[in-house]
Amino acid sequence: MGGKFLKITGILMIIGGIIGLIAGIIALFTAGAMSVMGANIGALYLAAILAIISGIIELLAGLKGNKGSKDPALGAKCLPWGVIVLVLTIIGMIVGKGSGRAVVSVIVGVIIPILYIVGALMMKKELPG
Repeated sequence: MGGKFLKITGILMIIGGIIGLIAGIIALFTAGAMSVMGANIGALYLAAILAIISGIIELLAGLKGNKGSKDPALGAKCLPWGVIVLVLTIIGMIVGKGSGRAVVSVIVGVIIPILYIVGALMMKKELPG
């Protein structure tokens, strides 16, 4: 059962990681263009860099979750990745609180890493000994 959690949430995290990476790169270019116009864009740079870092980590976590979905030893090692993604998601929500993100996207952004963590914990329980 834990393998299914990791597989499904891993796929969703791969998709989310790619979207986050693309959004971060677009925000980085937008910040660069705004800085040429003389705008104060420090917060936008911070959000863009956070989105890129989060996207990369979420993508890696998703890949590790998919790989670990068949092997309890590998699946159990996904636990720290899930925690890191959850923490970065919460930090991103705090940094982007004024961006008007929909409540649904915030809830999904937290639920997927939590389910990933649950899957990793279930895989950990499947370990022998």
